[in-house]
Amino acid sequence: MNDFSLRQEAQVYGKYFLDKLPNEQTIEIYAQTNPHKTSSTSANDQKIIQFALHHPWSIGFLDAAQALVKSNTELRKRLYFMFAILESRPEYCSLFLPTKRNWLYLFFIFYSGARSIFKAFFGIILLKIITRHGNS
Repeated sequence: MNDFSLRQEAQVYGKYFLDKLPNEQTIEIYAQTNPHKTSSTSANDQKIIQFALHHPWSIGFLDAAQALVKSNTELRKRLYFMFAILESRPEYCSLFLPTKRNWLYLFFIFYSGARSIFKAFFGIILLKIITRHGNS
């Protein structure tokens, strides 16, 4: 069922966090050190992972929904793993460090919160569809 290599998985998850492909060394670190490459996953987790890899636009929705419904899923573990790699890499760490912001940034925070709520609700619906019907 898994038709994506760990390198391809690293590219998809890296692009989710960075909005661009991570560099080759980061992809290699993910592929070589991934603790999930030998783990057995449930059929539902496999469906969700495969759907996310085939439809990268869905990752934010699925991640938000699983954070609310069931946070200890295989997709979220893999996303956490990629996130940990990215924030430890010197070329990307500045993206994850706090910076001084103008007070108008509060509007962006409220917008992000509202968007997250939407993503979670849409993601819950998407999760139900994927786990009932597969990833076709």
